[in-house]
Amino acid sequence: RFHGYSQMTCRYLCLTLYPYKTGYAGMLVEDQSQGRAEDTALRSLLSLFKEIYLVNLRDNHYRMIYPDSDKHLERGNYEEAINRHFGSGLILRENEENVRKFLSLEIVRRQLKESNTVEYSYRRKGENGPEGCRTIFTLAEEKDGEPLTAVLGILGMGNWIHQQDKLRLGEIMEHLSEGLFIYEAESEKILYVDTRVVQLFGCESREDFMEYVGGSFRGMVHPDDLERIENEIGEQIGQSQRKMDYVEYRITRKDGSVIWVDDYGHLVKDEKQGSIFYVFISESKDQRR
Repeated sequence: RFHGYSQMTCRYLCLTLYPYKTGYAGMLVEDQSQGRAEDTALRSLLSLFKEIYLVNLRDNHYRMIYPDSDKHLERGNYEEAINRHFGSGLILRENEENVRKFLSLEIVRRQLKESNTVEYSYRRKGENGPEGCRTIFTLAEEKDGEPLTAVLGILGMGNWIHQQDKLRLGEIMEHLSEGLFIYEAESEKILYVDTRVVQLFGCESREDFMEYVGGSFRGMVHPDDLERIENEIGEQIGQSQRKMDYVEYRITRKDGSVIWVDDYGHLVKDEKQGSIFYVFISESKDQRR
């Protein structure tokens, strides 16, 4: 059995060969594009979390990046948003003092100095009544040891945590430790990149990284994979109601080494920047030769 990608059809195919004693062989070709995308996406960060935000820890600003980046109420002053969520009942007032303490930017900044990830459980208003949630802050950017930005993910767990969710939480945390970058959909100009992406490419700083890739998403992708993954992204975004995609491709690190990466993208429309991609990227565990 062989798995591969067809550039002619832009589909992932599974080819199964059946040999016979007479020397002939039968072949079964299966289109696994949708199943592959759904299977990976279900295990990815974007689909495991109910909501994801990008928080500026210094400027007290936040914005939702998943699932609906067009919600104008879910952007702006972070601390005012916390007060609004308590006032509207979105965050239940159970154990309010401790919940407010965890969500305060001062505490988050202090904790992210000591650890790349901090988390806390509390209760929020769910679709079918109050439900537990796991809120996780992950450091995205720092300067001189001071946390600047963080990714805030909210994992809904219902009234209790299923055993399967417990087993998958380690995988979720693993994804959270990976890199985030943002780029314009049309021009492919990179707007933001965190320190993990810089390290993934073996660069010394963001300035070094931007110079190395030419400030463009195209410069991040191995030239032999560029046309293929641009086609894949366009096809998946066109078929996805939530405008999500998953692609695999090679990158060339600054030291010349080549590695495969996993790319989880989400296309959003920004009132100022237009259509932009938020992308979580990590080194693939499957390093093909």
